[in-house]
Amino acid sequence: MPFTLLNNLTTNTYLCLAEAQVTSLNERLKKLLYLNLNKRSHANERTNHHKPSDGRLL
Repeated sequence: MPFTLLNNLTTNTYLCLAEAQVTSLNERLKKLLYLNLNKRSHANERTNHHKPSDGRLL
């Protein structure tokens, strides 16, 4: 019985650590996605400024 209890506590500890890592990775991915979308938006703005008056891309 004590071994089972210890095993459950160990499993719960590992699950909590894994959950914390996933949450941390998720936050980092959200930031990277936001930064990437932001860069694309700025790149599109720069491209739009260099269009000829008839709308063709250079």
